[in-house]
Amino acid sequence: MAVPSKVSGLALTALINIVLEVLFFALYSIFRKQPSNANIYLAARIQREKGSSSHGTHRRFALENYLPSSDWLKEAWKLSEDEIMKIAGLDSLVLIRIYVFCFRFFGACTILGLLVLVPVNYYQGQTIDIDNITNVSLDAFTISNVENGSERLWAHLSFLYVISFLAYSMLYLEYRHIAKRRIYHLQIVQPKPGQFTILVRAVPKSSHQSYSQQVDDFFCTYYPDTYLLQQSVYASTRWQKLLGEIEWVAREIQFLKLLPARERIPLRTGFLGLSGRRDPLKYYIGQIEELKDKLKKFQATFFETRSEIPVSFVSFRTRWSATVAAYMHLTSKPSTWVTDLAPEPSDVNWRSLSISFSLLWMIRIIVGIIFVFITILFFVPAGMAWTLGTLENLKTLFPFATKVLSM
Repeated sequence: MAVPSKVSGLALTALINIVLEVLFFALYSIFRKQPSNANIYLAARIQREKGSSSHGTHRRFALENYLPSSDWLKEAWKLSEDEIMKIAGLDSLVLIRIYVFCFRFFGACTILGLLVLVPVNYYQGQTIDIDNITNVSLDAFTISNVENGSERLWAHLSFLYVISFLAYSMLYLEYRHIAKRRIYHLQIVQPKPGQFTILVRAVPKSSHQSYSQQVDDFFCTYYPDTYLLQQSVYASTRWQKLLGEIEWVAREIQFLKLLPARERIPLRTGFLGLSGRRDPLKYYIGQIEELKDKLKKFQATFFETRSEIPVSFVSFRTRWSATVAAYMHLTSKPSTWVTDLAPEPSDVNWRSLSISFSLLWMIRIIVGIIFVFITILFFVPAGMAWTLGTLENLKTLFPFATKVLSM
């Protein structure tokens, strides 16, 4: 990959990056205002407030939804750390603090480098020609422009000590701040049932006992004082499908009730919409009643036809016992009795629980390979963009723009 060799090339590269950043910010501000994208950009708020669906087919066209704005930046900037913890939790606050720390540290390094190292590397006793600075090679601003044995090397050595002291000091202050926040978070947060529960997978199959009996006997034997109870997981794709349909229709009804009747777009029903148009609110109310009847009929026969899967949620009397059991190997076979901390109730994907442990590992390996492949492919356009970041290459590839680039 070609590297800018002059100040003008570096300035052009910086300009391209700035323009791309502004473009990305504008696209984000447009996409986040689209009603159909609410479940992507406002997923946490919708889950927390159990809000209504924001399906795009129920919204009128609004020009402001397609114009970029900076209101979201102002709102994000005004958020305090307490508000971030309340909205997104401690982990999100720590992630934001990591980004803020990087901006502060590298910003300080950049300012000190421009004010100290760049002049020291460039100045050699001659007069600096400001008018011709764009044609100067970048090597003139690096340590390669400093001669061996020069006294200017002391500036680099001193700069390393200053940056090291700055990094250690900022890391110490940041760690102390996060530690205080974590202690405060643990003091105010009420214990949750999920903190006392672990997820047990790959329960071995037995011809004498069911999965639930095996789990109960196993933990009664090895954790007699702290084991509380276990909840088996049953395979039922139809149950999950019905619940998902009911939740979706309920969100649609809740959303339509907030709209005036004149703003509700009539809904075509029947095969290929040939049954005519109907009011969407009345249609979905009828749909949810039908789904409830199906769910009641299915509940009547569910407990007779249910089948266990080798997965169980095990609860303990203390969080310490749950943590120890989650991170310890319970047997000599690593592929059985696999334990982990229980996920949040809203994060449980019931369909994935039925996936076998060996298949789950294969999926993880495949995802890792795909990730590496995509990462390698990313370097191709990135290299092309970096190559185009020099004036010489742009003049070669686009001769018609020579006059504009020469300006």
